[in-house]
Amino acid sequence: QSVGVLNSVFLEKKGGLLGSVLLICGSSLGVGILPLPILTGHAGFFPTSVIFTLCCLFMTITALLFLESSLFFSDNKNFTSLAKKTLNKTGQFAVFFSFIFLFYSLTTAYLAKGGELVSLFYEKYTSVPIPNWSGSVLLALVSGTLIFLGPFIVDHINRLFMAGFLLTYFFLTFAGVQHFHVENVQRIDWNYSLFMIPFLITSFGYHNLLSSIREYLGNDKKKVLQAILISGSILLLVYNFWTFMFQGIIPYEGEFSITNSFMKGEIVTQPLTHLIRSPWIQLSAEYMAFFAIITSLLGVGLSIIDFLADMLKVEKSFKMRLVLCIVLFFPTLLFSQLIPGVFFKALELAGGVACMVVFGIIPACMSWVVRYRRDSSHGHFRQLVPGGKPMLILVMGLASSLIGYEIVKNLG
Repeated sequence: QSVGVLNSVFLEKKGGLLGSVLLICGSSLGVGILPLPILTGHAGFFPTSVIFTLCCLFMTITALLFLESSLFFSDNKNFTSLAKKTLNKTGQFAVFFSFIFLFYSLTTAYLAKGGELVSLFYEKYTSVPIPNWSGSVLLALVSGTLIFLGPFIVDHINRLFMAGFLLTYFFLTFAGVQHFHVENVQRIDWNYSLFMIPFLITSFGYHNLLSSIREYLGNDKKKVLQAILISGSILLLVYNFWTFMFQGIIPYEGEFSITNSFMKGEIVTQPLTHLIRSPWIQLSAEYMAFFAIITSLLGVGLSIIDFLADMLKVEKSFKMRLVLCIVLFFPTLLFSQLIPGVFFKALELAGGVACMVVFGIIPACMSWVVRYRRDSSHGHFRQLVPGGKPMLILVMGLASSLIGYEIVKNLG
């Protein structure tokens, strides 16, 4: 009886638009914001801003396509259930493999980089050094416990972390104004545009959360649509402002430069602490990196648990959530410690083929089946993306082209 009470309090509790927007933004910002000024620095701000806008538009369209398919069915459908309803066996396998590969890669990246920060904080406040793997284990235990307790708890804890992220974000940007150099953002090199796309596409990759968000909002279609549009707009604004500010602060060449940091695989906060020598800047940079990673880890972890529960057809109870949390965190914890430099490697893998399959091709294919191979004339069906078949073909064509580019780049 007590378990049933807990289930009703935590797992079945409904939330609001604000919490949903913060969950979407939080899950996207960790992978997106930390390395962006470094990864896009070769192209310069203007090309980066253009590619950002195009990626945001593309990912918003594919999110709405997924929502179209999800809303066509009366019950809440995750990627797995939608694939079974709309795709053949090959499509279902592509969904399963790509989803697992993509989000296990991201979880591995977050545990690796987050573990470094947890170890750093532990030593700073206790004067007792601990290895990075210990920090990763602590991070996995804390985040795993929160995800185990369900979306209601994750939402409210995530709000605290997002508040911390925003405070450190604005502090760093305003503290860096006096170190801003206009000539640094005047660099333009379109040759690096294609290189940026896999990373920037992943920065808007929140589709994995939409089923959880829909259920959390009580299947309120209007609120889910608002959450997608508001979150996309916020992410585009935050990314552009962040990139503009720190490409203006960090020089293109030199010891603590974009070029040098790119070669070392550093995130933006690392050269920043050397260029602006202040203990407050260093502390804020470290905390911002941690807040960004933990919010992303919570959002990604929550969506994977729902995906696995849907795929395995298990009941949504605390007992099964515990099993699913172990299935998620045990292998990713091992990968995060066994693969050196896994943070950027995992991001590149996630942003290439798997991301375009999950966030590009699959939503368009699902929408095609729902629109043109099923009776979608029912009153409850709502077409959210205009353009008909040409739009769906364009989406699948762009996604396939990016997959081809990524394969050629890695093979070459």
